[in-house]
Amino acid sequence: MKTNYLLAAILCCLTPLLHAQTALSGKVVSADTNEPLAGVNIRVDNSLTGCTTNGKGEFTIDNLPDGQHTLRFSYIGFTPKKYTADGQEENILVKLEESYSNLSQVVVTGTSTHRPHDRQPRSRIRNHSQRNRQRQRIYAGRSAGEADAQYLFLHQRHGHYHEPERHQRGLHTDIGKRLRRLAGEDRYTRINVANIKRIEILNGAASALYGSDAIGGVINIITDDARNTVNVSSYTHYSGEGRLTESVNADVNAGKFASYTSYQRRQAGSWQNNNIDENGYETGRPTSVGFYSNTVNQRFVFNATDKLSFYARGTYYDNKTRRPQDATYYAKSKGQFVQKDAYTYNLKHETYTYGAGMKYMINRSAYIDAEFYSDNFSSDYMYFKKSGNYLPGDRVTRKQVRYYNGNIKGIFRLGSRNKLSAGVEYVNEGLESESDNIDSRHMYTLAFYAQDEIKLPLNLQAVLGIRYIYNENFKNYATPNVSLMYKLGGLNLRAAYAAGFRTPTLSQLYATDESKTSNRYTTATRLEA
Repeated sequence: MKTNYLLAAILCCLTPLLHAQTALSGKVVSADTNEPLAGVNIRVDNSLTGCTTNGKGEFTIDNLPDGQHTLRFSYIGFTPKKYTADGQEENILVKLEESYSNLSQVVVTGTSTHRPHDRQPRSRIRNHSQRNRQRQRIYAGRSAGEADAQYLFLHQRHGHYHEPERHQRGLHTDIGKRLRRLAGEDRYTRINVANIKRIEILNGAASALYGSDAIGGVINIITDDARNTVNVSSYTHYSGEGRLTESVNADVNAGKFASYTSYQRRQAGSWQNNNIDENGYETGRPTSVGFYSNTVNQRFVFNATDKLSFYARGTYYDNKTRRPQDATYYAKSKGQFVQKDAYTYNLKHETYTYGAGMKYMINRSAYIDAEFYSDNFSSDYMYFKKSGNYLPGDRVTRKQVRYYNGNIKGIFRLGSRNKLSAGVEYVNEGLESESDNIDSRHMYTLAFYAQDEIKLPLNLQAVLGIRYIYNENFKNYATPNVSLMYKLGGLNLRAAYAAGFRTPTLSQLYATDESKTSNRYTTATRLEA
């Protein structure tokens, strides 16, 4: 009897997945030239399902339930268009007309929903597409830290992260989805620019949803999905001083299942501008120290239904300096310049990340998003010469950081005038340092947040939000977020106010990111904009 009940329960759970499925396929071309358009965004209304066109402008959307579906097509430089399909259809032909005003591009807002530029209560959105990046001659294999700091406000290092650099001008970096205070010091160069589809900059208060890091706005870096069933690409760039960048991407998109794999190798040799220092002595210290790095990214996606999707992802990254072991320089000692070894060790950074999440659209008015993510960073001194008590071959842990983030968010449409976003976020950090004699340290932060987008009479729109934060060391604080827009014809007037409460990371708290000084400890900071 128990077995029969169990089988019945399993069948009930599987029934929605076994429902008749509908597939839609077709082609998108330019209305003026009939040339196929590659990379057109296609969304299915009231569904999580979507895709982009391949190099021939073709698309296929599977895994849709029977019934009528509305497809929305958007492409930078063209007027958005929608198409309604009754049941399964093949050979759908959509012609997009080029737009020269380009005022209503569809963008992802801070609530992970789509809305046109001119309906966004916050400040102006800058959309930095692949086409614009190509005009500015950003090489596909270069790191995001090297690529156009004007738009990214990123000045160095690696991908998906932020921390001190991440907060430039009060903007919060969002890689594809939402941003995080991640472990480690190598952040921006982990991003493979060859995979970036577009970059969106949303100025204005967003601290309720994202915390004080977004007090001035959000940067969305949206990576591209596979446009073909199987897509393999490679990019190689070599220049002087042994600088090499090699990027390889392999994507598979097979119906409900998709896999995205990328590998990037970067390396460079050491070089000097001049071998004479400011005191007139010969120096072996290079202007730029050689290094190598490897980055492997893997993401799996499973679309169980058009309303339920799961994903898992992971990254491995390593970076090691290649300092010249025989380099010397002259340093002043007791009034005289004495020749010394320039370097006694190399630095090695390693990071591995993993995460998983799900998206579920309950109905056309309710959407749930849940995610867990972990970033694990270590930095070591690799000695090749004797230094103090350390001998050649010794490996000393400079610091080891563990970061865990869990987030559950819901978006609910309350009638025709309100859209409520609410959620909870939990962060746990860990730190160890052998060189700084720091035993295992831990700190957690819990945050509850809510934000309401309201359509008011008299052409007014408002965003009201609040974020409550409890930190293990710095206790609790609540910060507001308010935006208001008045629309009069083609004129938009906006105003915004936001406050943020940012606690230091453990690395900042124990100053492992800074040189040793008498004032090593930091405190929580309140921000306003």
